[in-house]
Amino acid sequence: MAPINFNTARGQNSGGVLVFWASGSTGSEFIKHLAPSVKVTAFVRLIYNRDRLKGRDIQFVTGDVLNVSDVARVFEAGPFDTVFVALQTRPGQPYPYRGVEQNIMTYAKANGMKQIILIGQVGASATPINQADYSDINFKLLGPALQKMSEVEKIIVDSGVPHTIIRVGAIIVERGKPPQPETGQGRLIDDMKKMGAIA
Repeated sequence: MAPINFNTARGQNSGGVLVFWASGSTGSEFIKHLAPSVKVTAFVRLIYNRDRLKGRDIQFVTGDVLNVSDVARVFEAGPFDTVFVALQTRPGQPYPYRGVEQNIMTYAKANGMKQIILIGQVGASATPINQADYSDINFKLLGPALQKMSEVEKIIVDSGVPHTIIRVGAIIVERGKPPQPETGQGRLIDDMKKMGAIA
């Protein structure tokens, strides 16, 4: 996979990329595939795993994304052209998606973001969906998360900020264990009902 070069795409005066949950498995993989010339700012919790981000020149800002003043502070470290949001939670955990995205979008829009990229979930939608179309999804188990993620998608779409929403089937993560070997199964497709696991 060729490195993603946002700076080249938008000119050498690009404000770079701001990554939320940068130290997680998804956020760190995204950063790993950015071209070295792309300026990266990572918004991370006070306690985070820096090991995944070794070997990369990154500006770190610590804080709580549910705290609006912390989010305002990270945008002051800009300017940024692109925001990447890699929040994922597991069934049974709190789903803070809506509060997170409201805070981020408030400042993304005010600061003229050219693009926001969200890692979403198959089964979520900014518009009503027919659950019968998603026979592989256990809506009884995942319904609360998908509802919150759908609210997030609507916030992004209604904001008018250019956006890309990547709906994944499942991301294989075993916390406390080494990363899963890459499956090579990650593909960008337009079939919103397509399921599948990636690592």
